[in-house]
Amino acid sequence: MADRLRADNQHLQSIAFRDSLTGLTNRALLEDRLTQEIRHAERGGRIFAVLFIDLDSFKPVNDTYGHRSGDFMLTVLADRLVGAVRGTDTVALVGGDEFVVILSELADPRDAAALCEKIRDTIAQPVVLPQGEVAVSCSIGISLYPEHGTDTITLLENADAAMYAAKADNRYGYRFFKPDMKKT
Repeated sequence: MADRLRADNQHLQSIAFRDSLTGLTNRALLEDRLTQEIRHAERGGRIFAVLFIDLDSFKPVNDTYGHRSGDFMLTVLADRLVGAVRGTDTVALVGGDEFVVILSELADPRDAAALCEKIRDTIAQPVVLPQGEVAVSCSIGISLYPEHGTDTITLLENADAAMYAAKADNRYGYRFFKPDMKKT
């Protein structure tokens, strides 16, 4: 009976905190993990980064090849993202084609930039769909704790603003948050 209750509880946790398509962390669990990361960084005097990743030109994939192919592509890209980061980092799907990554315990902010280049190159690799190979690029915004915020909302908003700046600049790029990127 205890094993059944444990299994049921794990199933409920999975439904509540995981994206049903990709199995990635969802927004609710992301916010909890981000809160925990803030507490951990405060105690240890560490920095970490929040990456907001948006797939460039993903809508045409759904429009051209159908939602099933788009969903398949999202699962492949989600797996690639998980493979590109450390096991201690968190990868979440927070929108149709938007991901957030928490890069825990960075030694240097340049480590976030290096990982963004790796993520960008990983995402850009073609995905084989039944209709042929399809590639998308991504735009990435970076906010650093504590430089760009000390709470979950501010860190996410600032990473999002930096992502929009990257998208406006040239797509297939990344930007660190700057105060002038804030939407008014």
